[in-house]
Amino acid sequence: MKNVTVTVNGMSCMNCVGKVQRGVEGLEGTQNVSVNLKGKYMTLDLDESVTTLGTVLETVKGLGFEAFEKKSTGLLGKLLKR
Repeated sequence: MKNVTVTVNGMSCMNCVGKVQRGVEGLEGTQNVSVNLKGKYMTLDLDESVTTLGTVLETVKGLGFEAFEKKSTGLLGKLLKR
């Protein structure tokens, strides 16, 4: 399992949060999906042998929201790239 953080733009209420969460939870290979309205992001555990991040992003986009992988920045991000 890989822990992934996805930026989700376009959410304006808790109904949006629920829509995104239910949509991603419905995908095989996803677990521990948590959507944050204020921070405009979602975290999840992804089993890449079952589904891909691209499938997750397309699912969120299909629900009417913008979605893209949140990249690590700063010192930690630079260290992780080594």
